[in-house]
Order: sequence, then C-alpha cells, then structure tokens
Amino acid sequence: MNRTYGLLVTGMLLGCSTASSVPEAELGVFYGGQIQELRRVPLSDQPGKDRYGFQVHLGAPVAATTPVTWEIARPARYEAGKWVPAQTEVGHEDLSAGESQFSKVFSFQPGAALGTWNFRVLVGRRLVLDRALEIYDPLARPKVSRKG
Repeated sequence: MNRTYGLLVTGMLLGCSTASSVPEAELGVFYGGQIQELRRVPLSDQPGKDRYGFQVHLGAPVAATTPVTWEIARPARYEAGKWVPAQTEVGHEDLSAGESQFSKVFSFQPGAALGTWNFRVLVGRRLVLDRALEIYDPLARPKVSRKG
C-alpha cells in the first residue's frame, strides 16, 4: 500500500512539473536580444545610446490571446524652480496565441528623472516582474557626509 502511494505521489509530481511553464521576466540593458540585468543605470546624455527594457519568457506558447500590462513609475523631479510630481506610464499589449515571449524596449531620455523607477509587469492577472532601477547621473559628485 505505501509503495503504491509513493509511486502515485512521485508520478503526480513528475507529471505536474510546471518549471518550464512558469513565466520569467528580466529587466535591464538589451544586448543583441539578451538582457544584462542591472540595479543601477547611468543616465546618458546621448538619447537612444543604450536600449533598456524588460522581457518576459512564458516557457510555453499561450493558447489564446493573453494581455500583457505594465506600469513604469517615475520619481518626482525638480525642474525650472519647481517640483514635477511623480508620473506613471501604463501600457498594454496582447500576446497572440502561439507566442511565448514579450519584449518592451525603451531609452532613458536626457533630463529624465533621477532616482528610483519602479517596474511592474503582469501577464494576464499574474505578476511576473516587480523591480526597481536606480537611475543616476554618472557625472554627479558623490555626496560626502561630514561628521562634526
């Protein structure tokens, strides 16, 4: 009896392996179709020099049209003597039946808000990416704290 139960459980676990169908997402710099994941990104003064974005790998093609939605939350910034409130970009595209990958590519424009940008991506109702990137000015001097 115990042997039969053990074989049944093992068979169920092997048969229900979903490791290949679990969506995976990456966020970072695009290099020839691949992504180098980063936590910090220097803001370039040359628009379009680097291509950033996220990519979702579903593992298996979708059987029906599936929505992909994303939110990119930008920090507030100080511009022309006043604060510009934080902004959120919301996007939506559909994966067609048979597709198993989605990519969204963008560039940070000169003058983009420095600080923490938050990225959230959903495939259907499933959250597949919830990450932050710090956008910084590579020419800015680091702040030195003085202990007195």
